[in-house]
Amino acid sequence: MSEQHPSAEPFAIDPHYAQTLKEVNPHKVQMLQGGTYHLDLGGKPLIPKDTARESYWFNGDIIATFALPDDPKEPSEYAKEIAVIDFGADVDETHPATVYLVDGKEAPHIARAKTRYGLMPISYSATHILSYLPLPHDGKPLVIGKGRIDPKSDIANHRLGITDGSKGVDAISRQHLTLQLQDESLTITDHSTNGTMLRLPVEAVDYDYIQAIGKRFGAGAVQAAREKGVLEVNPYPSDN
Repeated sequence: MSEQHPSAEPFAIDPHYAQTLKEVNPHKVQMLQGGTYHLDLGGKPLIPKDTARESYWFNGDIIATFALPDDPKEPSEYAKEIAVIDFGADVDETHPATVYLVDGKEAPHIARAKTRYGLMPISYSATHILSYLPLPHDGKPLVIGKGRIDPKSDIANHRLGITDGSKGVDAISRQHLTLQLQDESLTITDHSTNGTMLRLPVEAVDYDYIQAIGKRFGAGAVQAAREKGVLEVNPYPSDN
């Protein structure tokens, strides 16, 4: 279990990441709290590969990102935001892709992707040397959440830097969300106390889910700003 987050802004975004989003594509922000979202992997990326390589040294398209809530007692500067990366359709065990670039050049000695999709921290630095987690391509669910400190028992969350003792993890549930690849979509299911914030390309937003959020939390819970193609969804009811 995680501690209930008292703040109305537990998902503060890293300014560098916010600026990158502003410069590339309009995007949409959607809250998941006890719900499921189906992300189409065949659409345009949130951040294209060229920009991802230049800004983050990630060697692939950033399809979407999800943010985990910050610690209410000892907040970090920003929420822990994790990118879903597409390394390319031809990537497999016999044709691995370089995960990172160093000084603009591919660095295969650091890590290689043997599956098309993977996860990488984008707004913080994980302590693990790889900071990269492959998404299972066989349809097996991957659970993301505050892990045990022993990396042997929880290698997934250890690689992402969200284990006991890490800074800013107290509001993250043990089983916070599940990711599952199914054909050409990624199913994201939230199980948490404090929710998960998704950042999506414009064409990927689920308007039916937005309406459901409004019905569940009341009219004050959904605040939509359609300026320059950006939609913000705030799941926290207003005091007004």
